[in-house]
Amino acid sequence: ALSLDWSPGALLAGRLDVASLEAPGIRARLEESETETAQAPAWRPQDLPLPVDIRLGRLELSDIQWRSGDNPPQSIERVSMAASLENRQLGLTTLDVRAPQGFIEASAEVGFDEQLPLRLNLRWQWRLPDRRLAGGTLAAEGDAARFELRHTGSGELPVNLLGSVRDVLDTPGWEFQLDWPELPLDMSEAPLLVGPGWLRSDGTLAAYRLGSEGRLRGVGPDPLFWSLQAQGDQSGLQLAPLALRTAPGELELRGTVGWGGPLTAALAYRAVGEQLTRYNPDLPPRLDAHGHLEGRYENDAVTLQRFDLALDQATLQLSLEGSVVLPATGDPEFEGKLVWRQLGWPLAAAAPAFASAEGRLQLAGTADDYRLDLAAELGGSQLPPGHWEAMATGDRGKLLLQQLTGQVLDGVVTLAGELGWDPAPRWDLRLNGSELDPGQWRPDLPGQLALALRSTGRVDADTGLQGQVQLEQLSGVIAGRDVRLVANALLAGEALD
Repeated sequence: ALSLDWSPGALLAGRLDVASLEAPGIRARLEESETETAQAPAWRPQDLPLPVDIRLGRLELSDIQWRSGDNPPQSIERVSMAASLENRQLGLTTLDVRAPQGFIEASAEVGFDEQLPLRLNLRWQWRLPDRRLAGGTLAAEGDAARFELRHTGSGELPVNLLGSVRDVLDTPGWEFQLDWPELPLDMSEAPLLVGPGWLRSDGTLAAYRLGSEGRLRGVGPDPLFWSLQAQGDQSGLQLAPLALRTAPGELELRGTVGWGGPLTAALAYRAVGEQLTRYNPDLPPRLDAHGHLEGRYENDAVTLQRFDLALDQATLQLSLEGSVVLPATGDPEFEGKLVWRQLGWPLAAAAPAFASAEGRLQLAGTADDYRLDLAAELGGSQLPPGHWEAMATGDRGKLLLQQLTGQVLDGVVTLAGELGWDPAPRWDLRLNGSELDPGQWRPDLPGQLALALRSTGRVDADTGLQGQVQLEQLSGVIAGRDVRLVANALLAGEALD
């Protein structure tokens, strides 16, 4: 029940005098308003009407619950406060909020005049949803022209803040620094660890600067270090640059990220990879890559307008463009095109074993129904030169190769069939060749051959590899000799019969 102890006679002297007010069992429900809120005029503290002074000896609200929409109810055990408002000066003697998650204790003084003088001291502790305990002390002092802030963190998330806010009633600006020790991002057994690190910023919403440095551990065997310098406004951020560095390499990004309309990015990058031979002996010890990335997100669609890559140590050039539509229901729909020039392996080899002077790969559809188109010039020291084209369709469990056609050795090679991986790896492929002249690749073996081969099989979880290879035809002339060959082989595990 509501309990009020006050002095009505004090109103005759222009003062509301409440010795105590107690209200237990408060219930509230918050609903989102469908009415558009009109833009309010600029607030001036000296215009705030204060018809009477107020003295509140003790306010105590207990057993408070509120619900917002369909979210679970939230609760506060107790709110206690003692305050006064006299001669346009608000004095918050004590504020004590107690909840199952923690507490907030505060005292403050505010003057409602043109300068808006402010003094605030606050201590808090709160248990987060992941059960970590955060807390700290906050002190603020100054006026509307400038007030200083200092927060000293405690608990399991000791984040510190030192800064100031200026021109609060006109064009608010700020200057602050955050710093923190190494902190886990969650409470899992092997969490990502961020820090030690710092973040600095100064400016206004119309023009501000950002800077940050720190360390992230847990994304790989070596820690990742970041460094950021940026300028921004209400429409976006200019990276100048963002640098990421780890033991085997580094990445630097420069450019613009925009959010004034659609979310956009227009970035130039440079990446360095070192000690690469420990991952693959065919890689050079170091690779330097550079290029551009441009994209946007709008109307549930991510569009990659441009991504290109070039290497300092090789002639390779790649470009990729595409889009992904993210519907509210159903699978994402994707479309992409990859184009390359001077692709070879090993990358920096003078005479690569496999090389492609140019080519393109297009992919479109959904994970349950996609199509693939390929066209490429292929060759190298281990592969005769030729032009290849392919068309295929697929889903989550298989790829149906309608036809892979190669114009090679003055003849034609075709491959068609099915490759599957769900519920188990399997294949059913047919290879045909006609008018093939090995002498185009090996001058000492001129001739003309025809080829027909089929292979089927699967990989069983219990019995391993099970398959069959049928050489239905290998016939023709090679180096002046007639060739006729038919063969059949069975595959069982590691055995070939």
